[in-house]
Amino acid sequence: MRPFPFFEATWDKRVFVGGSMGLRPVLEKIRDIVEEAGFDAIIASDFETPKGMEIYQKCLLLLHCCKFAVFDFSEYAGQSHEFERGSDYGVITLVIWPLSRDESITEMVKSQIDIKGIEHKTYTTFDEMSFIISEFLKRRSLPSEEKAGKHVFGVENKIIKTASNKERAKEEVFNVEKETLQMAVSVYYFNIHDGGHYFPVGDSPGLNPDMLADRGGGDINFDLLVDSHINQEPLSSHRLGGSYKWHIDATGKIDTTYKGIFP
Repeated sequence: MRPFPFFEATWDKRVFVGGSMGLRPVLEKIRDIVEEAGFDAIIASDFETPKGMEIYQKCLLLLHCCKFAVFDFSEYAGQSHEFERGSDYGVITLVIWPLSRDESITEMVKSQIDIKGIEHKTYTTFDEMSFIISEFLKRRSLPSEEKAGKHVFGVENKIIKTASNKERAKEEVFNVEKETLQMAVSVYYFNIHDGGHYFPVGDSPGLNPDMLADRGGGDINFDLLVDSHINQEPLSSHRLGGSYKWHIDATGKIDTTYKGIFP
């Protein structure tokens, strides 16, 4: 069992592998392909679950820490939730399934693939699967300026402007921002800063759990997250003229609530 959240490779060499635990041999095959290509295969069940953390939270945090993801839909299981969040986290994703399963893939999965422009392939043999995954990782590993766990903010107002139901779109965008910022805060905490764990509140490196509890929480210091975990401060931030200070409570959980306005 691998300790959480320590990795054997840098962010640009991590590949989150999602699929059905009921088809473990398929996941093991994908792991072999990924590792033979020179990457670290991140399978959630390989990692310890920290005390007090839900399994789905562990899965999303691991996904957030990877540049790439490969999801196999030979069988439907918990991978659907991570698959939906991957593009929100800026993870470069490949979806695969056996050709024999083509007609059984749900419209939800197909619509997500079409809407978000996610790459997808079908395979008939493990050799074909190996070629698809290896070629994907090689092709998408071109040099870039992407950062670990980076979520791309800055397009929120465009999404709202083009939505047919703008009020609903505002709340949906807020919820996505809140969940993504929570992931960034959690990943920041689990990384080591100056020899310890800190929340991105106050001056660098932030506040440790005891300090945060004594203060009763605090506003996120986006200077500690930008570039390393997110591409820019979200437009909804109060500092940029938005409506939200993005506050976390004494335990590190974002407790900012939707006010019916955006940003």
